[in-house]
Formats: sequence, C-alpha cells, structure tokens
Amino acid sequence: MALYSNGDQSQAQMAALYGVTLAGFQKALARLGIAAKSRGRAGAANGRFLDGTQSTAYRRMVDKTHCNRCGATSQLLVHHVDGVHTNNEPDNLEVLCSPCHTSHHKQEWWARQRGLAS
Repeated sequence: MALYSNGDQSQAQMAALYGVTLAGFQKALARLGIAAKSRGRAGAANGRFLDGTQSTAYRRMVDKTHCNRCGATSQLLVHHVDGVHTNNEPDNLEVLCSPCHTSHHKQEWWARQRGLAS
C-alpha cells in the first residue's frame, strides 16, 4: 500500500497492479486506515494553477446572484465558457448552479463519446 500512498497511481491503477477489483482495493485501504488521495489534479496539472499559485480571482469577478440557465440562487459557481481556466475574460465567465454545471459537462462528455464512436 506504500506504492499507493507515496506514488502517483490511482486506486484503479493500483487495483489492476494487485489483480483485485477497485472495490476490493478500496476496502483494503479502509481496513488499513489509509486515506484516499485527492481526486483533483494538483500543482501544474490543475487548470487553475499558474506560476506556483492557484488562480481563483475569477470567482470574485462575477456577481453570483442566480444561475444563468435555470435561475437558481443556491450552489452557484463560475464556469469558464471556453473550458480554459486561465481565460478569465468577463465574457468567458458564466454563473451556473452546481446541477446545471454538472449537466453541461455531462453533455460535453457524451458528445465526445459519440464523436469517438464514429
């Protein structure tokens, strides 16, 4: 399990390495008291990471009063329209609620899958 704790492989990769299911690997981690690593991309792999600092100023650049798609007033966040987290131009920032944001990215994902299948 030290390979998982100290390495850069995911739980799924480690499960395959050990020849067990992902669920089995996760149960072993829990039994051994080993915390799961963050799923987020860290450091330079994170789209909001610029020159050693995390760029989150864009979150304060937009008034988050309501979702631009459904009008919800809770669980609001700022979405980069073009998908480039370093493009913080005001016209590239859109306020979405968490459900609309998730729906948007799911639709993008399915569109890519359909494109790959062709």
